[in-house]
Amino acid sequence: MPFLTLLSDYGSASHEPALIKGDLWGTHPALQIVDITHQVNRFDASQAAFLLADVLRAFPSESVHLVCVNAAATEKAPHRCARVCNQWVIAADRPFFQLLQDDLGGEEMSIFNLLPPVAPPVHPNFPEREVFVPVARALLDGLPIEAWGSRTEAPRSGMRPAVRVEGNALFCQVIYVDGFENAVTNLDRDTFENARQGRNFRIHLRGSRMDIRKVSARYDDVPAGERLALFNHRGLLEIAIAHHAVPGHFGGASSLLGLPVGHSIQIAFE
Repeated sequence: MPFLTLLSDYGSASHEPALIKGDLWGTHPALQIVDITHQVNRFDASQAAFLLADVLRAFPSESVHLVCVNAAATEKAPHRCARVCNQWVIAADRPFFQLLQDDLGGEEMSIFNLLPPVAPPVHPNFPEREVFVPVARALLDGLPIEAWGSRTEAPRSGMRPAVRVEGNALFCQVIYVDGFENAVTNLDRDTFENARQGRNFRIHLRGSRMDIRKVSARYDDVPAGERLALFNHRGLLEIAIAHHAVPGHFGGASSLLGLPVGHSIQIAFE
């Protein structure tokens, strides 16, 4: 039996995940359901795509992933199902699938618009139960997606900001802030090393005295409470504070160094 995952912005106090699980277990009692997280920022399809891309390849073929973030369908944001990495992803496209494709490194993807149900909706304001659950059941049973969806144009990558190299400087951008307030950028190690060409560098932060001049291998390479840069498990440059050990254990690199999502970071090469 394949896995099914839930990724949502419901919040930790919500009972909606239990309703969805109950619907699924009613017909597939042996189904293994994994909660990726229910703490996605409200209505943030960009963050949801980043998180799903981070875990997708860890799951076996034929797994089904329900992205319950801003899930109401509109004319410009239809309910869609994607076949990617030999798995299935169901979401409202706001756009979601272009972002997911970018975060998967341009992975090939087949997209289907989900056909509206023939019967009147029972849960018109809960599309995750009304649309996502029936489609997930069909996929788990091995029914062809064509019974539920019509193929549409595949997404084109390019939704995420690109790293820029201008003269002796490289510009990247914060694309995600994790629970420790580590600021994750869109800069991968190969792009950094190709631009660096063995030169010394400075990662400019709030002021020259805050600049970072080396890439650490681990979070504990600097004293607790000190800022550092490293390439994380996804191979992306991350700005962090060692052990999150700031006074009172409040705040992390994002808030203390002024690195919210969308912030541009300059790396200057000597």
